Amino acid sequence: MKLNRITAVLLAFFLSFSLIGMNAQHVSAVKANEAGIHVSGPEKYYDSESGKYCMKVTLDNQGYCVLRMSAYLYNADGKCIVKYENKGNYYYIAPGEKNSMTFRRDYSKMPSGTCTLVYNVTAYSYYDWNKEAYRDISFTWKWKVNKNETSQPSISFKEMTYHTKDNGTVVPRINVKYQNLKGQSKTYYFYDEYGYLVRIYEGGKTVYSSGTTWLEWNGVSDDGVQYPSGYYTVEVAFSNGMSISKEFYFDFSQYSYG
Repeated sequence: MKLNRITAVLLAFFLSFSLIGMNAQHVSAVKANEAGIHVSGPEKYYDSESGKYCMKVTLDNQGYCVLRMSAYLYNADGKCIVKYENKGNYYYIAPGEKNSMTFRRDYSKMPSGTCTLVYNVTAYSYYDWNKEAYRDISFTWKWKVNKNETSQPSISFKEMTYHTKDNGTVVPRINVKYQNLKGQSKTYYFYDEYGYLVRIYEGGKTVYSSGTTWLEWNGVSDDGVQYPSGYYTVEVAFSNGMSISKEFYFDFSQYSYG
């Protein structure tokens, strides 16, 4: 009898432990990628034509449910100031489809601070294997928008400086201040006093939204010719089409070319 009682107690213990494990499986949350929902972005940029700051979000429906998108813009005080919803079938994405939406707004008259774009996606009649039932499930993404980054991009030359290198020689340095040009590639062009292009430098992409970039030029052209000190025009062009140019006097007399 004792053995049977012990066996029964152990059996009850293991059975209750198994039930706990089964219940734990039912409360696990569904992730967006498990439902075939893939969101990329936002791609942030300033649209000079409309004068508005844009955020482009792409929703890719790789699942088997119809998706519905809605978005809300909150100001720094947490107040909802814009709603993107209830505008027909444009906000519904069928299985296998991809949809990109661009949220445009003029932030110039808004008070300083950080806004938040809240992006919601709901999958209708999703079969949740954990709950063994059909239900609607929703997912939310949030992105911060600082007003400082929403103003119109700008480029300006700062004063030319001369940088002393480790070997004691001095080389002219061109300094360029930029704003809201993160991720844009830049190219430097150097023209002589007659307007002939003598040198091109690829500056790569800007890492930060705003800041100062610089480039040193020792007067050597693309074909290896050493040009003398004098006036040269520097043009800086960004991949979004913005460019500026200015004439500078370059003094190469302190630079060693050996």
